[in-house]
Amino acid sequence: MKKHCTKCKKLKNFEFFALNKRRKDGRSSWCKVCTNNTNAKWRKKNPEYFAKWYQKNSKKAKAKAKKWRLENPEQHAALGKQWRKDNPGKDPAYKQIRKAVKLRAIPKWADLKVIKKIYAKAAKLKKTVDHIVPLQSKIVSGLHCEFNLQLLSGLANSSKGNHHWPNMP
Repeated sequence: MKKHCTKCKKLKNFEFFALNKRRKDGRSSWCKVCTNNTNAKWRKKNPEYFAKWYQKNSKKAKAKAKKWRLENPEQHAALGKQWRKDNPGKDPAYKQIRKAVKLRAIPKWADLKVIKKIYAKAAKLKKTVDHIVPLQSKIVSGLHCEFNLQLLSGLANSSKGNHHWPNMP
């Protein structure tokens, strides 16, 4: 079945219209493209509204996003892949923060050649490089130097997180 969008006046297939129980035909009067464009323009004009809403509802928004990611892993992966393709050379914010923290944690006396060798060995053995004392923690911040690195399996490294280390206070 086809329907006219009242915004762009184009005839489109039914699947291009969002579901709407209140409408006679069960679909909204604007197509999804027009709705998304209109909403994006409004959000651009009213950034403070979304910021306030997010402050009040951040837990709810994060839970909803997490639920969607768990229910749609293929689509989430495809979106990430598309983002990386559209933004070559850009890392997500969390990776940029991690790089900055690592750079600040390198002491002048660290042997960068040895550190590179450790990372190369990890790649060869299909292991991850772990900071024994984490770079970021509520209690302590470790250094990014050869004496603070160890090789672990990915599972062991992610389960360790930055929650424990030897002689932890």
